Amino acid sequence: MTKLLIIVMILLTTEIFGQSLSKPVAGNTNTFGSAISGGFFFDKKATFWGVAVDYSRVVFNNWIINVSISYDQEHEDLDDGGYSVANTFTPSIAFGYAISNNIAAGIGLGKGMFDDDNKEKKIKYNPDGGWTIGLIGVYTFYQSNQHSFDISFGLERGLGKPETDLSIDIGYGFSF
Repeated sequence: MTKLLIIVMILLTTEIFGQSLSKPVAGNTNTFGSAISGGFFFDKKATFWGVAVDYSRVVFNNWIINVSISYDQEHEDLDDGGYSVANTFTPSIAFGYAISNNIAAGIGLGKGMFDDDNKEKKIKYNPDGGWTIGLIGVYTFYQSNQHSFDISFGLERGLGKPETDLSIDIGYGFSF
């Protein structure tokens, strides 16, 4: 049986988001997934971790569309010696192509919509939350019946705030 799940979290400062794509088990067209993620920024002293849930659907043979929501937390060492933590919830959409049964690639777009980057440090709607775009690559290392596990890599870039990061994700998918 063929199954491929891509899960990537695109995480950039307060514009953090997660997303995934999947090619379900042969005979199925849908996958629910979840993932844990971690990574670092290339252009600032910051790391991040996160979790995401998503839904993927095969639309044309090996073409995949996905919608997801993620929670992410970024930890940054500030230039003044201080320390900053930002929490963000981000919806996203991704499109991808399954190159083989175990390898896929895609592109995703997300927008940080709810965060605590405010004076009260409370999670609330942020209409100015930034957009991010990312390139996604995945390798599925385990498939059995309707279940799969994979590792994915994402190279992400903020569109409004030009910051670049690399994320590594471990994901689980259930096809139906």
